Amino acid sequence: MSLTLLHTLRILLVILVAGAMLFFWRGYRLGPKIFSERLLVACPDALIVLPLGLAIALTGLTAGGWLSHRHSRSQLRRHRETSEHYQRLAFYDPLTGLPNRSLLHDRLEQNLAEARRFGSQLAVIFVDLDRFKIINDSLGHAAGDRLLQMAAERMQKILRENDTVARYAGDEFVIILSGFRTLENLPHIARKLLQTLSSPYPLPGHEVVASASLGIAIYPEDGIDGERLLRNADAAMYAAKNAKGNVFRFFSREMERQVTRRLQQEARLRQAVEDRQFRLLYQPQFDMRTLQMVGVEALLRWDHPTLGMLTPEHFIDLAEETGLILPMGEWILREACRQWQRWKTLGGRSLDLAINLTNRQFTHKDLVPNLRNILAEYGVQGNFLELELTESVLMQNAESADRIVRGFKDLGVKLSIDDFGSGYFSLACLQRLSLDRLKIAPSFVHGGPENIHQASIVTTIIDLARNLDLELIAEGVESAEQITFLLQQGCHIGQGHYFAEPCDSDGILARLDRRPATAGFGYAPQGLSDMRS
Repeated sequence: MSLTLLHTLRILLVILVAGAMLFFWRGYRLGPKIFSERLLVACPDALIVLPLGLAIALTGLTAGGWLSHRHSRSQLRRHRETSEHYQRLAFYDPLTGLPNRSLLHDRLEQNLAEARRFGSQLAVIFVDLDRFKIINDSLGHAAGDRLLQMAAERMQKILRENDTVARYAGDEFVIILSGFRTLENLPHIARKLLQTLSSPYPLPGHEVVASASLGIAIYPEDGIDGERLLRNADAAMYAAKNAKGNVFRFFSREMERQVTRRLQQEARLRQAVEDRQFRLLYQPQFDMRTLQMVGVEALLRWDHPTLGMLTPEHFIDLAEETGLILPMGEWILREACRQWQRWKTLGGRSLDLAINLTNRQFTHKDLVPNLRNILAEYGVQGNFLELELTESVLMQNAESADRIVRGFKDLGVKLSIDDFGSGYFSLACLQRLSLDRLKIAPSFVHGGPENIHQASIVTTIIDLARNLDLELIAEGVESAEQITFLLQQGCHIGQGHYFAEPCDSDGILARLDRRPATAGFGYAPQGLSDMRS
C-alpha cells in the first residue's frame, strides 16, 4: 500500500470520527431521553452501530498511523540494504569478497597517516599467483575463479585482523602490514604466505599446485606515499617472477633504476608504434634441390631514430608484456599480406609467407577474425600463409590450442613449429594438433654433419616429420656441406645467410625476376655462389 493512499485514508477516518462526535454532542443537547427515542425511531440498531462504527474508525485511525510507520521503516530498511549493496560493489571484489583497488588505496592512505603519527613502519606486499594462466586456460574460468577464492581465504587466515589483503587485478593481490617497528618478522610472514599459497588446491576433478611470487616494499625506506610503495612492491614482485617464482624479494634501489629504465623504454616503444617506426625485412626460403626461392619469412625491425635498426630481442619481450605486440602484430600481418599481393602482381609468382606469432597474439580472441578480414582485404589465399609458433607457446596453451588451431585451419592457413627441438614439446600434442611443418633449429643445423650428436638430432627430427607426414625446413643454413647433408637426409627446404641475407620487399621482387642458377644442387658450389650474389 502506497504512502499517499495511507495518508488519504487517515484523513477520511478523521472526518468520520469528527462527524460522529458532533452528531452525539448535538443529540445529547436535546436530552439523552429525547435523543435516544429519536435515534431509535430513525435507526433501531443505531445504539449498536454507531458506537461500533466509532470504535472501528478510531481503530482504523490508530492502525493507519501504525501501517504508515511500518511502511516508513520498511522503506528505510530497503534503502539501507540497497545503499550497502552498492557500497559493497563499489569497494569490494565480487568474486573473492576482498577489498578492491579503490578501498585498498583508501586503507593504505589511512595506514600511512597512522605510521607517520606514531613513527611505526608499514609493509606493502605485492602477490602474483604463478601458473594461474595455465590453470585458468586448461581447466576453465570456473576452476580459475575457485582457485582465486581459495587463495584469498588462505591469505586472510594467516594475517592479523588489522592487516589488509585486497584483490588488485586478475591474479594479483596486495597485502598491507601495519603497526610494526622492526622488519625481523617480515621474512617469516613472507615464507608463511609462500607455503600456504603453494599447497595443493582441490578443484572439481583436479588437484593443482600454484605457487606465488611476492614483492615487498617498506615505508618509509622504499617510499613515503602509497603510489610509490605499490609501484616498488610491484617491481620487487617482477624480480621474484624472474627468479622462476615461489620466492619473495625486497625492493632495492637497483630495481628502482630498472623500473625507471623500463618505463622509459615502454614510452619509447609506444611512441614507435604511433610513429610507425617499424619495418619488415624478408628472409628468402629456397628449395635446395633447384635453388628456387619458394617462400619468405617476415622479420620485424625497429628503425630507432638514434640507435638504428634494432632486432626483436631488444624490444619484443617488452611489447609482449605491455600488450603493444597486439597492434604491432596486426600491422605485421597487414603489411606482409600487402607486399605478398604486390609480389604476385609484379613478379608473377605466389610465395609462401611465414609470420611469427607470440603467446599473447596466439591467445587473443580477435586473432582469427582479424586474420580472416586481412586475407580477404589483400586477396591472399590462406594456403600461402604460414604462422610460426614456438614450442613453449603451444605447451602453455595446450588445452586451448586445439580450438585456436581449428580456427586457423578453417581459413586454410598453415602452422609450423619454429626452432623445433630447442624447447620442450609433447609428442602427444604434436600428433593431436593439425600442424603442417617443423622448422629445424639453427643450433642443430650449424653442427651437422661434423658434429655427430647434432647430426643425429637432425636425422631424428627429419624421420619424425616424415613419419607424421609433416613438411620440413632447415633454419640457419651456412655452408654447402650442410646443404648436402640435409638433402641426403630428406630435408629439401632451407633458409639462411648462405642463400641470402634478409632484404626489403623490393629485394624479394628483384629475386623473383631471377632464374635459378642451376637445375639442381648436386655439387655445384659455383651455382650456389651465384645465388648468394
